[in-house]
Amino acid sequence: MSQALTSDFQKRLIEAIKEFGGCAYPGELAVRLKVDAGSVALVLRQLAAQGLVYRLEESVLDFTKPLLTSKWCIAEQQKAQVSSEVIGEVVDLIVNPKLYRDLGSYVQRMGFSGSFDALKGYVCSSEIALKVMMPYIGDLLGVMLSECVERLSRVEVKVITEVNSASSVEPIRGLLPNIKVIYATQYNQAGSKSVKVRGVHAKLILVDRRIAVVGTFNLTKYHLYTNYDIGVVLRGAVVGYLDELFEAVWNFLATGT
Repeated sequence: MSQALTSDFQKRLIEAIKEFGGCAYPGELAVRLKVDAGSVALVLRQLAAQGLVYRLEESVLDFTKPLLTSKWCIAEQQKAQVSSEVIGEVVDLIVNPKLYRDLGSYVQRMGFSGSFDALKGYVCSSEIALKVMMPYIGDLLGVMLSECVERLSRVEVKVITEVNSASSVEPIRGLLPNIKVIYATQYNQAGSKSVKVRGVHAKLILVDRRIAVVGTFNLTKYHLYTNYDIGVVLRGAVVGYLDELFEAVWNFLATGT
């Protein structure tokens, strides 16, 4: 709905929250403004990015739908004007070898980077910390790390992955003793069956809090030979946010809190 994206609607939404005493659920606001709750949630996110409202986390009713089932409140310090906030920029787009083989002339004309060379370059540029969050890791990670093992031996290296990747990840300790690994996988027993209740699906590589690579790829042979995969390279404040998120996940998995 285009109306939901206008500054006029944003102002009406803020006024509606004030009418509810400063905090309200998206459903309540949707009824008041006669629009759907999804559009309200979208605009609330825009306003939150501008510092005009915030989500009251302890008010959430359904943790599978936090944006729709939490109260949103007027921020204490409102900005005089609504303005967009840029938290980062995309500085590169990378494609995997399979895409290069099948669409070679197109991807070369567009100037897209090849993922293996690009990832190796970013990984080997690390001077402080290299962090990887990825469900499936094969020999590809070890190959990349071996290209600059002397440099990375002086760097903090952390990996969050699935337990199925252990056979490929654990041998890396012989190459890089300083690597730290946490396996996110957790199963619960349900009768005679083991049911997976936790795992990692994110594909994220962080380099020194200055570069983040986010993509569709796992570091496996399928990334090289079979699948079509793409990724984006990010700089700016968003990298710091992703680094903080990585550390929060790491600490939770390590301590359970």
